Amino acid sequence: MARKTSRTTRKSSKKSRRKSTAKKVPKKRKTVAKKRKARKPLVRGTRGQVWRGTREKVKTTGHTKKQLMKNARGRIVSKKAYKAGLKKYKANGLSKWTEAFMQARKNLDVTGFVACKKGTKLYKEAMKIYSQ
Repeated sequence: MARKTSRTTRKSSKKSRRKSTAKKVPKKRKTVAKKRKARKPLVRGTRGQVWRGTREKVKTTGHTKKQLMKNARGRIVSKKAYKAGLKKYKANGLSKWTEAFMQARKNLDVTGFVACKKGTKLYKEAMKIYSQ
């Protein structure tokens, strides 16, 4: 008889372990009112926004529209950086090389893209004009 009772207790414990098939309804959560942050005035933005007039200053550099300009390619750059680039272009002799190279192209009647490799006729002509 002792055996029967032990078996019945085992069965009952298995029943209690089974998961109920009914879906559990989630409890309603309490909603907490979110604190609203005060909006900052639209002051900082990108160069394009400053150029269009939707923002006052560039966020990284602090430039205003008065300090910006468009270069030949249509890119918005600072006037100060543009002037510094021109100064270096002239100081390093690059402008003289450009002029000499353009003249060499005219002299040799070159049209379209031609690479300026050492030893070519174009390079020799450009160097002759540049060194004068």
